[in-house]
Amino acid sequence: MKNINEILIGLDIQIPEGKKADFDKEFAENYKTIADYDKQKMKLEQAQSDLSTARTQLEGFKDVDVSDLKNQITTLTNTLATKESEHMAEPAQRVQKNRILVLRSTGDTLREQTDQIQLQMLNQHYKAFSKAAGLPLQQERAWVAGFGSKQAREVGEAFNRFEKS
Repeated sequence: MKNINEILIGLDIQIPEGKKADFDKEFAENYKTIADYDKQKMKLEQAQSDLSTARTQLEGFKDVDVSDLKNQITTLTNTLATKESEHMAEPAQRVQKNRILVLRSTGDTLREQTDQIQLQMLNQHYKAFSKAAGLPLQQERAWVAGFGSKQAREVGEAFNRFEKS
């Protein structure tokens, strides 16, 4: 490919040296080579092909009910949040409550107070999580049936017997 200045010289057209820089600038801003044109043409053809593909894919969504999809997303999000709550916060609360009962029955008040503080922090986290997820608080799920004060007392007595031996 020839430079424009070489083409002009070949045609006996002279551009004065003082105007050559201005001519080159104007030419570069306003005219492109065939290679640049072909490159732009290929980009345009690719864009048209992509647009055609996108339109075809959109046709597949023509009969989709958007509000139904939003409702399904909300339901699934709430279900996931509920499951996460059940599998994370509530078992931790149950474990912490049981530890407090055991410590209370053994008379270890310092560790009991520490565990009560941790339980309060877990409760606050559970409340904040439930509120953020739009879930009702269900504190009764965070308790283990069958492990009450009596069982904690029995564990404490067993611990005391172990310590004496």
